[in-house]
Amino acid sequence: MVKYLAENLEEEQCYCKALLNETVKINVNTFESYRKLTTRLQNDKIVHHTNQIREERAYRMVLRNLHHSIPPNEIQAEFESLGHKVRNVLNIRHRVTKEPLPLYFVDSEPQDNNKNIYDLQLLCNMEIVVEALRKKNPIVQCTRCQSYGR
Repeated sequence: MVKYLAENLEEEQCYCKALLNETVKINVNTFESYRKLTTRLQNDKIVHHTNQIREERAYRMVLRNLHHSIPPNEIQAEFESLGHKVRNVLNIRHRVTKEPLPLYFVDSEPQDNNKNIYDLQLLCNMEIVVEALRKKNPIVQCTRCQSYGR
């Protein structure tokens, strides 16, 4: 593995860390070396996992008050007519009954005008509210004994 990395990257471009289950974590210092290494791993068909770079991550938001019968491709076309590039539109379903809700997740491409989406009030001739995702509470607390942890 060290020889493989040395062949594909210049010196001092990455460092490795051994983890459990015979996995190795490779951290690279520059974006160019990240791209070079991931393309080489894909070309050589080596099984690997990588996290998305922050600049390439989708900008996700929630649309409220939009009826579930509207097809996602129509919502995507509306956004694109307003100058936003949309990756994915997904109708949210109730977690127990699996009934469709008047909520949609919208994943858009990272752009400079993404903040303008929150100013939208009409979409597909319906009044909507655009919200940011709510972060989950990382601390889990038992509702019976009030102790923390899992």
